[in-house]
Amino acid sequence: MNILQKEESLSLPQALLRVEGMHQELRTHFVRIPLNHSVDILSWIERYTDRPFVYWCSRNKEEEWGGIDLAETHYASIRIAQERLKSLHPSIRAFGGMSFARDSDGWGEFGNQTFWVPKLCIYRKEQHYFLESTQLPHQTSSSYHFGSLLPDRYIPSQENWTRIIDETYEDFQQETLHKIVLARQSRLQISISPLEALRALKRQQSSTFDFAFSPYGNSTFIGCSPERLFSLHEQKLKTEALAGTRSKEIDPIELLQSEKDLREHLYVRDHILKQLRPISQKVTHGPTPRIIQNSNVIHLQTTIEASIKNDVSIEDILSVLHPTPAVCGLPQEYARKKISSFEQFDRGWYAGPIGWLSANAAEFAVGIRSALFHQDGVYVWAGAGIVEGSNAEQEWQEIETKSQQYFQLESK
Repeated sequence: MNILQKEESLSLPQALLRVEGMHQELRTHFVRIPLNHSVDILSWIERYTDRPFVYWCSRNKEEEWGGIDLAETHYASIRIAQERLKSLHPSIRAFGGMSFARDSDGWGEFGNQTFWVPKLCIYRKEQHYFLESTQLPHQTSSSYHFGSLLPDRYIPSQENWTRIIDETYEDFQQETLHKIVLARQSRLQISISPLEALRALKRQQSSTFDFAFSPYGNSTFIGCSPERLFSLHEQKLKTEALAGTRSKEIDPIELLQSEKDLREHLYVRDHILKQLRPISQKVTHGPTPRIIQNSNVIHLQTTIEASIKNDVSIEDILSVLHPTPAVCGLPQEYARKKISSFEQFDRGWYAGPIGWLSANAAEFAVGIRSALFHQDGVYVWAGAGIVEGSNAEQEWQEIETKSQQYFQLESK
């Protein structure tokens, strides 16, 4: 592979011209060219949304990527992606995600697991912009099919939501269930494009992972997630417990003193610590939960760090951290089964791991506060953590609040 790091700064048109010849010659390469001006990355991607594209912005807003086309065909699993990247330049990243459930096909087009390396990518590191071009030898065509999504306005309805929560009480009383996260699917009509919607959502957010994934240039999964699943650099891992939610209008002290929310939060924190210990040399966490705020809600958050053992893969990390109790429940397997029986829709990539990986690093968020722009409408998901003592009407209001940013975009 030709690996070039250009020191000379160019304009974006000049940089694109520089790599165009390499593409025409079908030369295998990775090139990074510094740009001499800033670029509106979302606007750049929007010119090419008839082909595969990805957008990703880190939660601290220091790094941003926009990629189009495929350097080679999609990778059908995180394992395949990681093995492939080990043989490539460490700056090359594969983007993608995974379904929440093991048996989900990701609404058809997205697949249970799908990752890909963009052929062209604009990358921002703080205030510095680069054009990256990657071409790999295994160019093959990919196939997909559209999945079917139920067209109801809400699944479940509020009446059925109350019935479902009532049905959990016996499990809580018998202690076969400590927590379950139940979601609602909403179908909206939003006339603006997925990237226009994402731009509007980004204006409302301050501390979220912002993303758009379109593996084939058709349906697009977008969102602004407050929740990090994990970040990894070499063997240093960072993750967090994020559970316990209130409207931002309330006094944060109310959330910090809520017995129900603190109990829900500690379930999540303790589960993550338990899961990490077998694959880690050392695990530490913050002493007490702290408040973080997003556009419409506040959350309880505890930071967790670990030194991962040398023989542990990214696939291993995902297998122990996903799904967290913040999007599933405890005990995990029993909560999974109850979710499957209660929810009459496919979560697809909603609440699944989404992000990127390279040869020696990775960053994944949890795909919440998200929506799928599909051929027959826009599908939005939001969930609420149900524990003993939860009130169905209050939990319904919580998912209303979490979905509000999308309702505001709905066509009038």
